[in-house]
Amino acid sequence: DVAAWQTLVVEAMRKAPNGSAPGVSGMRRGWVAAMVNGERSTEAKSVLASWVDGILRGACPELTRTVRLSLIPKAGQDGKFRPLGVGEALANVAKRVALRVLESAALQHFADGAQWLGESDACRRLGSALGVAWSAGWCIMGVDVRNAFNCVDRSAVVTEVDRVSPDVAPFVRWCLMPTPMIVAGTKTMMVGRGVVQGDPLSSTLFGLVMSRVAQSGVAACATRGVTVALIKPKDDPRA
Repeated sequence: DVAAWQTLVVEAMRKAPNGSAPGVSGMRRGWVAAMVNGERSTEAKSVLASWVDGILRGACPELTRTVRLSLIPKAGQDGKFRPLGVGEALANVAKRVALRVLESAALQHFADGAQWLGESDACRRLGSALGVAWSAGWCIMGVDVRNAFNCVDRSAVVTEVDRVSPDVAPFVRWCLMPTPMIVAGTKTMMVGRGVVQGDPLSSTLFGLVMSRVAQSGVAACATRGVTVALIKPKDDPRA
């Protein structure tokens, strides 16, 4: 259904934050929004839907993986910055369409691996569940995943997507090819590991890998006679 596809693409475009920074080409999300809301909106929606369809089919993999590096100041940490990869506006629309499919397929996998991504009021609910576990006498173990977002093995990411959502896997593979990252406007460096902070797909892709890691950790401990329980969204006593 052409009309339904166009509606899906436009919804994905509108989910991008207002004022999103431009990618390497300089195109901004707001410009795309202006086109689909302008006097020739019908024609613009048709063109946008065709572009996104082509990107999802792999017509232009370079567009999906080339990002511009931006440094965002860390709150409350003077002089420290968080690297953010700013992708192309059209590629990000395609990624949000793919994300819709991937998130739907990943829900149960997130729950099984104690990933709270997408859960409403997750911080309060997780804190509540931790409090109950502590009061019951459980030892609480935290896993340090500092910098894991930037270092996760991309082959592990693809393996999880293959398992969870095979239809989206080819597109994810294109997105995870070595990433050309434009630094200071001219210099290019290739990034071959980690998921890019700022990419619409990254949090979900990382969550899938962490879900597998968590479950593998529980299984490994069990072989040594150690019982480990993952705190899952359903364990929130106030849920």
